[in-house]
Amino acid sequence: MRLPTKKAFVRVIWLPVVVVVLIAMWLGDRCDVGRLPVYGSMSGPVYESVEELTENADLIVVGTVTGWARGERCATVDFWESIKYKLGGIHADPIVFTRVRVSETLKGRAGTTVTLGGYDAQRFVADNLTFLDTPGEVLLFLSGPVPTDKPRYRIHGESVPDMYYSSLGNDNGVFDIYAGGRLVIPRLHERFDFDRLPEDLPGMRLRVQHVLSSST
Repeated sequence: MRLPTKKAFVRVIWLPVVVVVLIAMWLGDRCDVGRLPVYGSMSGPVYESVEELTENADLIVVGTVTGWARGERCATVDFWESIKYKLGGIHADPIVFTRVRVSETLKGRAGTTVTLGGYDAQRFVADNLTFLDTPGEVLLFLSGPVPTDKPRYRIHGESVPDMYYSSLGNDNGVFDIYAGGRLVIPRLHERFDFDRLPEDLPGMRLRVQHVLSSST
């Protein structure tokens, strides 16, 4: 009986091992987002006035979007659980951290910049979520900050921030500022009565200050 050569033996034994290892690595990728874009919906409180937004916000700032970092929020940090999740069709979330340079703080305390975290609107499609692009000027009604569960995040090319804020109701808490503050428009404009909504940044500022003074 002729025995297989050494090279043939290596091919017979190690090739299946390599294939199994590669498959296990793919199944165990805890940050796999699956097929993009992801389509979904988001529920939660809906705010229909500046008063409601002001009362519920932890921080209100005016600022300019300066950049962002995309990544994934892993479904789990456990290797074997990752395999179970992937076989069950559960994937990581496509997320983005957005940096905003603060020019004015209307409620709460903020430094020179704030970081927003949440679903990446360019990879997660929902009817109340749009992308904060640079160099847009915005008025933001925010909740937080909350600590980032760092082991669950993978950010491309940057470090994961320690803390982040979220806009109230996604687009519900975002207002775009135009013409140096002469025009302020809510992203989720269908939720507001424009007859009761200030048209410019000075008007929005006065409305927020009035709510804050009335609550003290």
